[in-house]
Amino acid sequence: MHYVMSQASPQVDAHLPNAAPEAVYDIIRRIRPLFRHLVSAVEQNLVGTGISVSMRGVLELLAEAGPQTVPQIARALILPRQNVQVIVNALLALEAVEAHANPGHKRSPIIRLTTSGLSTFAQIKAGEMAVIMDAGSGLATSEVEACIRVLEHLKGRFGEIAQSGSIHLPVEQVK
Repeated sequence: MHYVMSQASPQVDAHLPNAAPEAVYDIIRRIRPLFRHLVSAVEQNLVGTGISVSMRGVLELLAEAGPQTVPQIARALILPRQNVQVIVNALLALEAVEAHANPGHKRSPIIRLTTSGLSTFAQIKAGEMAVIMDAGSGLATSEVEACIRVLEHLKGRFGEIAQSGSIHLPVEQVK
């Protein structure tokens, strides 16, 4: 079964009661160790490929979204441009990506996957999908869809908060 959900932000029903802040916090608290487990599992899958987790992320973005500049990649991955440039340089050295002239900006080439890079990413993803299939067994499609809606909502709201700088916590500085 192939599962695809729209990248568009989910619609929030204004008529539904808001979740208790403690329940939302519990979701966030569970995301942290899940993220660490995901990174560890991806690292294990990448052993022997010469590809790091960060490089894999750039390959995935280029495979799914097409050629982009380093600043576009940085924005999409929510990473500093300088960090993405280091990752892209490493991928260029492996000949997994190639840089092409950008008619819109002389100093910001368009980065695209090479045939080798696309093949490498396809192999990596195939290995991951076998693990994901096992990890996701027992979950109903409706549960996965609800989870995606919740995560997209939180990602969007925390993204807005991070960009606005509007969070000011009443916490004293530790001395």
